[in-house]
Amino acid sequence: RFNVPYQLGSGLYDVRLAEEIKMDVEPEDVIVAGTDGLFDNVHDGELEELVRKGKQDHDFPSLLAMKIAEFALGKSFK
Repeated sequence: RFNVPYQLGSGLYDVRLAEEIKMDVEPEDVIVAGTDGLFDNVHDGELEELVRKGKQDHDFPSLLAMKIAEFALGKSFK
């Protein structure tokens, strides 16, 4: 239900219910992992734009991660 996340490993749900996704990746691909704090506040298109700009600016992964986190934090206050 609303505002109650589905939490694997919380004791309520069996971790074998986890969805496994396999994808081919290529050099220069960027994988973004995050929690609901990121994905509840940042739309896919916004995240894609942040990553594209970070790659264009030749940001190091840690700097790009910080920019994404700061963007998500800013959106959480709106």
